[in-house]
Amino acid sequence: MKNELINIYNANKSKFFIDFADVGIISSSFADELIGKLIDEIGFYQFQSIFQIVNMNKSIQLIFESSLKKRLGNL
Repeated sequence: MKNELINIYNANKSKFFIDFADVGIISSSFADELIGKLIDEIGFYQFQSIFQIVNMNKSIQLIFESSLKKRLGNL
């Protein structure tokens, strides 16, 4: 999915949304593979300028935060 997001951006060069509407829960490995590695690959500021994450419920938000803290702690 990370590669797909990069390909979509490269084709359109416009900001877009990652929408978690109707998603109840995700795994921490999914969070790391999607957002953590994406941030590693393109950088945090570039990520923020391209992607906007919307409609995360509290559970998904906590999983993302935990995953990012672990990844950033390894830098």
